Amino acid sequence: MKLSELSLQADLDPYLRKVIEVASAEDGVAEDPALGANRGSRIDEYLRSVHVDPGANSPIGYAWATSFVYWCFRQAALVLGVKCPCVRTASAVAHWDFTRAPKVLAVDARLDHGKVKPGMIFCRTHDRTSRMGIVCAVTEDGLVTAEGSALLSSDRDGGAVVFGKTRSWSYVQCGFINYAGMAAPLEPPLEDDFEGT
Repeated sequence: MKLSELSLQADLDPYLRKVIEVASAEDGVAEDPALGANRGSRIDEYLRSVHVDPGANSPIGYAWATSFVYWCFRQAALVLGVKCPCVRTASAVAHWDFTRAPKVLAVDARLDHGKVKPGMIFCRTHDRTSRMGIVCAVTEDGLVTAEGSALLSSDRDGGAVVFGKTRSWSYVQCGFINYAGMAAPLEPPLEDDFEGT
């Protein structure tokens, strides 16, 4: 699925719309086996955005699905000139635990699909196998997502960014995080900040 195939609501938070646009532009970014497992020039950039040294855990590297999510939110914030409200971590569990954003539990989302909106982050589980991705569309059957370290045709982890992956409602066992309305404008520096420099 491509970005142009999504029917994003006109009233979608502009920041979350930009997050989805950023994620769509990364579709197909893949690991580079020459650099090692979980490595690649762009993937290293995702990891560095959450202060992870990509080469420090050779030969297996670091899982990067959560880093990809943060990178997309950060890039969107940079483009729009706002503060990134997303938790800066490579851990899906830490992101879920420490975010100040509103959450929707998976059990509630399965009962009322309207609680989940494009631009929200899904958290699959709350254990060592957890993973995150960005919700791009919501259907009665499930979700259309953008995910790092994924495979288009499988639920298993993979080696690329996939935009347009489909997930059933039962796949998400933990819940969803909603950063709508949380990207505050950057405050301009005070004139006094420049004195004496």
